[in-house]
Amino acid sequence: MRKSWYLSAPAQTFSGGVCRVSAKVSGREVWFESTTPLNPSAEAFAGAFFLPALHTGRTLNVESTLDEHWLAETEKLLPTLHKWWGYPQESPLRAETGQAHQSEPRNLSTSESSGLCFSCGADSFYSLLKRDSPPSDLVYAHGYDIPVDDRQRFQTLEPSLREVSRERDVSLHVIRTNLRTHPLFKKVSWDRTHGAALAALGHLLGDQISRLVIAPSYRYECAHPWGSSWLLDPHWSSSTVRIEHDDATLGRYQKIQSISQISLAQKHLQVCWSLRSESGNCGECEKCLRTMVILEFSKALHLCRTFPQKTSLSELIDRQPKLPSHLHATWKELRDLSHHPETQAAIDRWFDRSANASNWWRRLAG
Repeated sequence: MRKSWYLSAPAQTFSGGVCRVSAKVSGREVWFESTTPLNPSAEAFAGAFFLPALHTGRTLNVESTLDEHWLAETEKLLPTLHKWWGYPQESPLRAETGQAHQSEPRNLSTSESSGLCFSCGADSFYSLLKRDSPPSDLVYAHGYDIPVDDRQRFQTLEPSLREVSRERDVSLHVIRTNLRTHPLFKKVSWDRTHGAALAALGHLLGDQISRLVIAPSYRYECAHPWGSSWLLDPHWSSSTVRIEHDDATLGRYQKIQSISQISLAQKHLQVCWSLRSESGNCGECEKCLRTMVILEFSKALHLCRTFPQKTSLSELIDRQPKLPSHLHATWKELRDLSHHPETQAAIDRWFDRSANASNWWRRLAG
């Protein structure tokens, strides 16, 4: 018989203009708080701990009624989770079923409202600026990418979040949470659990929005194991909140090119979470350099205010340590796309000094 974890019924409290929704999982508290009223959604908590329970072979006993539609949708996750990570095809959830909780009846404006998980990153910026039906709300979780106790880095990012929401005339909901610090949640890599964690935000905001959009990290044809995917995200939907994985036709470099000439993105694009420079992005890590190369061949790097540009791009690349083998194909593509001889030469040198890189280079070059 499988051991069990117990998820208590979520409680909602208000203090000093802040709404907190909390529950206990095997005796340890998980909380979400915001100046926006939050829905005490059992689906938010049960979804967040679905993969950890599945991963550890535990039954998650939920002391609240779960929405019938949501529970049925989670069953559809199991074949993909089994294929990707070998998880059993039996749901870990044990609970009564019924209608999803709503603290207030939906009004017409709420039923038409859609939120977008927004971080000022390239993927979410593209979804904000380019999708056919723009969101009415932006949603950010302090405690996911930036640790909940790291207020300094959040204070670096927050002005951009608020300015983007003002410029686009949409509501912004900032939710703080300690979810990632919970010892049972930490039993599984964030690479696997982040999709469910993002979906939880939609259920917590279920009295504000009827749909939550998650920006894709990868194209449809690159459906490798990843916690947020077009194969997974829609199955976190309930009868009142739809979780939508945004269109994944384009790759990241194409999306960056598409938004590179838009002033709002030039002013606020953030792709790395060090947030240690005045402009936000460190301008030195591999992810920053990858973005900067794309912006350079898009003729927009000099326009982007969020990347330090006191040092040449070629010199920054020359400072890099060994290039991980899984990124060789990415940088081969960027090298071929670049029309800057100095950048191309620096990428060539990076391959040359990386262990076994010359063999990779010859194979990729054909």
